[in-house]
Amino acid sequence: MEVQVEVQFTVQHTLEQLKAEFVKRGHIPDWHTPEDGGAPDLFFETRQVSLTLSSEKDRLAWFVFSLEATGELRRRVIIPNVIPATVNVDIPDLEDFLDFCRRCMVGAVGGA
Repeated sequence: MEVQVEVQFTVQHTLEQLKAEFVKRGHIPDWHTPEDGGAPDLFFETRQVSLTLSSEKDRLAWFVFSLEATGELRRRVIIPNVIPATVNVDIPDLEDFLDFCRRCMVGAVGGA
């Protein structure tokens, strides 16, 4: 039995990254400025990573992670800390990805 779950990140972009997205790629991204009006040269994107849990091992790993992160078993876990756009969130190995998410939950993750 397969189960779909997801992790939601808030990714921080700079004005230069916004400029590159538009000028070089011709793309207007769905990024927004901070709600409090501060830091007008920063833009934020909500990025979701979907996972398919197809084995008991994967489902157990998610169960433990979800309880650690939220205190409940949830289909979606929202990472509260902002991560820089230079950080890769597309990590193919589930255990490595969940370890990365744990690091994001407890503090800032630096750029690559």
